[in-house]
Amino acid sequence: MLFLGHSTAGKSTLARKMGEQVPVLADDSVYAARDAEGLWRVVDGGFRFDQGWGMAEWMTDVRRHFQEGRGVPVRKCFRIHQAPAVRIEPMPPVQLGKHLMDAAMEIDVQRKFGRIAADRPSERNVWQEVVQQRRLWFRLTAELARSCPGGHLWFAKETPASEVLAAVAQTQG
Repeated sequence: MLFLGHSTAGKSTLARKMGEQVPVLADDSVYAARDAEGLWRVVDGGFRFDQGWGMAEWMTDVRRHFQEGRGVPVRKCFRIHQAPAVRIEPMPPVQLGKHLMDAAMEIDVQRKFGRIAADRPSERNVWQEVVQQRRLWFRLTAELARSCPGGHLWFAKETPASEVLAAVAQTQG
């Protein structure tokens, strides 16, 4: 399951709670891609600037994770929200695509490397690469949104993990 939400939505809280009952791949960022059979998988995509990585090192690490078979199939995607009671509603692919794109544009790599002044001639080639990368992200997030069931998940911080897991398990897909 892939959980999406803004920085205070409760992703880490949910990961910590669920981690008591099921394995958690990552509680920060993941990288999604299709495997050789066309199945969407995710690997831990945590980008660590404190390790001195650049974009090339990060991509090499992510690719290595995929090649080593660390990718986990994506079965469902949920946009999480805080609420007093657990509730799930289905989400159409177009709306899921918007939330996936929000997540893609929010990652540290995008924030640190994606803002280049297009009006500077010396940076125009780099800017074109950024634009091409963004177009690829739009295409891939649309493909993931069309192929994976999506939903809205509401829960409270105090909600037991078993209650959230039961609600998620009951959804279609």
